[in-house]
Amino acid sequence: MGSGKGLFGALSFCLLALKLNSDMTTMQASISSGKRVLQEELNTDTENLIIVWYFNYSGGKTLCNMLGLNNQALFMDKDLAIKQMQGEFTVEDKMNYIRTELGKMKKGVFWTDLNLSCDRFMGFKKEEYVNPWRGLRFNEFVKDVTNSDYKFFHGSHDHRQIEAMMKVWKNPKIILMDHVHDFIIKRTKGNPQLKRWLDMLPAFEGELEKMLEIPNVVYRFDTRAYENEEFLLEEVAKLYDILGLPDYNKEYIREYYRLWYNKVEELKSV
Repeated sequence: MGSGKGLFGALSFCLLALKLNSDMTTMQASISSGKRVLQEELNTDTENLIIVWYFNYSGGKTLCNMLGLNNQALFMDKDLAIKQMQGEFTVEDKMNYIRTELGKMKKGVFWTDLNLSCDRFMGFKKEEYVNPWRGLRFNEFVKDVTNSDYKFFHGSHDHRQIEAMMKVWKNPKIILMDHVHDFIIKRTKGNPQLKRWLDMLPAFEGELEKMLEIPNVVYRFDTRAYENEEFLLEEVAKLYDILGLPDYNKEYIREYYRLWYNKVEELKSV
């Protein structure tokens, strides 16, 4: 009798293990797929999307990456995000990725944002939110992200994009990058290829009051913090708390800041 119970228990365990393995295989196949899904297939009520409103060359992607240096937030790249969701891309891996990509940047080479972007994550250019002439088609793994506990990021440069995004995403948390003027001047002055960003800067700064009317705004990040390491660490720590991000790694964020800031100094035009 005892032997029969033992056999039944072992069989039940094996069946459960097979089911769990099958479920894991199905999930991995889903998030690894190159297929696209429509917004109706996503959980657009998720509260885990973080939108950063910033001007070009003001360090918006860098802020997203600093907020992504933990196990609960995803970097802005489909393949890296999938690896993290499968347990194959740790915080240490993220830091090594940052070191490697910043090391590749040389004077005269177009700034690549470390090859991390919301376009690479979502599967389309963010401008399509404003004019989705064929309907928005997301990378299929985004469906899994929206039904998970992972935080994920989106960037935007103008008010119209934010308005269009909020017709899709119902509960994003929005960070505004304020006091961007001096830092953008520093990074673009003397470079004729970047003059157009200086010409467009007043229009961006004029949108701040409109942006402050949006109830989803959770923080105004002071971009002047990029000129003061301790101030920067304090600003990022506040955001970790506001966004409910775990494991604020002060030393990794300090190292990232120094690597990035030194690269900005190395590559600036004058």
